[in-house]
Formats: sequence, C-alpha cells, structure tokens
Amino acid sequence: MTRRKKKVLFIATGVITLAVVAGVLALLLNIKAFKPQIEAAASAALGMDVRIRGRMGIDLFPGFGLSLKDVNVQKRGLDVVTIEEMKIGLKLIPLARFDIKIIQVGLAKPVFSIVRFKNGMFNFEKPGRRVMRKTPGCGKDIRLSGEPCIY
Repeated sequence: MTRRKKKVLFIATGVITLAVVAGVLALLLNIKAFKPQIEAAASAALGMDVRIRGRMGIDLFPGFGLSLKDVNVQKRGLDVVTIEEMKIGLKLIPLARFDIKIIQVGLAKPVFSIVRFKNGMFNFEKPGRRVMRKTPGCGKDIRLSGEPCIY
C-alpha cells in the first residue's frame, strides 16, 4: 500500500470510529431523563414557566449541542414565546467537568407575544425591575442583544 492510501485509510477509520462512539454515547445517554431538570433550570433563570413539549435530542453535526422541538414559555398563564425548534450549541470539553457552556442558541419559527399590562409592565418583566429605559448613545437601529434603545 502506498503512503497516501495508508493516510486516507487511517483518517477514514478514525472518523468512522468517532462516529460510532458518538452514536453509542447518544444512545446510552437518555436525554429525556434530563427534561424536567432542563425545564426547571430554564424556568428559574427566566422567571417564567418553560415547557418542552416536543422531542429532545443530541446534535453532533455541525457542532455538539441539543435540539429541542416545540418549546413554550409562559408567564401568568399567557404565552410569551413559542418556538418550533431550538438548537443550543455547547462546548464539549467543559461537559467533562459537568460545566455547561452555551456558545450558540438558534431559534426556528419563534412567535413572540408581548403584552403591556395596565400597570406599565410587560409580560416578560420581573416585578421591581424595569426592562425598558432610556439608554444614552443609542443609534437608530434595532438590537436583539445588549441594552434596548427607547425613542
């Protein structure tokens, strides 16, 4: 066998082995068992009721992460966000230390329902904390991260 063929065979064997190991780990790790903990952690972080109604899975390509289907976020019984599919990208190395590092969040077909109550608060705000305030130095753009601009 030539040196080039050996190199190609070695790389192909490595990729196939890695795919088989990842598949076995995905089957052994029952992600559905973690569904209540994920919902509880997200609910506590947002101060809202988070429910995952669809399936959960582990994504291996293009990067490691979780995929969630039919995610619903409610506050006081009213829908705030409904998401058809959500992909959460995770760093793989910190997981070995049971440390979760989110590197990317993707939403497919999100539906936001923003309601302003008579007291001036929005349905996604926590009591005692104003989300919308005048921010100095804001441009005439719409931003989805950082401080919101009020005009």
